[in-house]
Amino acid sequence: MNTSAPIETLFDRAMQSLRGMLDLLDAEQHAVATRDAQALLQLSREKASRLQGFAELQNLLRLQSLPTHLPLQDFEMLLSRCAAQNKANGMQMNLHLAQQPATLPGVRSEGYGARGETRYGGLSTSLVSV
Repeated sequence: MNTSAPIETLFDRAMQSLRGMLDLLDAEQHAVATRDAQALLQLSREKASRLQGFAELQNLLRLQSLPTHLPLQDFEMLLSRCAAQNKANGMQMNLHLAQQPATLPGVRSEGYGARGETRYGGLSTSLVSV
């Protein structure tokens, strides 16, 4: 990660990362609804990778004081939307697993954890918070 990038560039990357996460969460919601275990496994890997990258960006942003001209409300809104969608996906998955555990082969029976972390095929990831 480039720590010498201007704060505006880091902020833009974080915003893009959150927008990408929303797209990923939409795809995850569809995969849960259609019981597409292969898609869920792939999305889980991509989600874990994106979360790691976002966490690095978030740490870099915390090390710097953010200028007041950056749209912090937009950042917080996107982060909140990601967290809400992640939670909704988890509830939807847990509901499907409770009703018919065998309908999502390859997906561990725990589904989502209490903190919103996803648990597919041994992977566990949490949505980063500020």
